[in-house]
Amino acid sequence: MDGDIPASDDIQTIDKRLSCGASSNSGGGSSSDSSDFDSVRRAMCKMVITDGLSLRTSERVGFKNFVANLNPHFTPSKPIDLVKDAVNYHNEEKKIVRDELQRAPGRICFTIDNMRDD
Repeated sequence: MDGDIPASDDIQTIDKRLSCGASSNSGGGSSSDSSDFDSVRRAMCKMVITDGLSLRTSERVGFKNFVANLNPHFTPSKPIDLVKDAVNYHNEEKKIVRDELQRAPGRICFTIDNMRDD
C-alpha cells in the first residue's frame, strides 16, 4: 500500500545499492559501482515520473540532504539528465511493448484512461 513503511528487505536492497564506493555517478569507481549508481539514477527517474514530481526535485535542499545521508558519494541527477534518463527509459519500455505486440496473436484493442485521482 502507498504510504506504508518499506519492508526491511526493501531497505537492505536500497542500502546495498547506495552503499557502493564510487566517487560520483560519472564513473569514479569500478564498473559495478557505476552500474549500481546507474540503477539508482534509473530509480530516481522512475520516482519523478511515477509521482509526477518536478524535474527540479533533485536540486532541492531537502532532497540533497536526504540523498547525502543515504550515501555521500552519490550525486543526484541534474534536471537535464533526468530528462535524458526519462527519454531513454521511455524508448526502452516502448521497444519492450512493441516486441510483445509483434509476438501477440490476433488483434489488440487499447483503452486509455486519462483520469487522475490526486
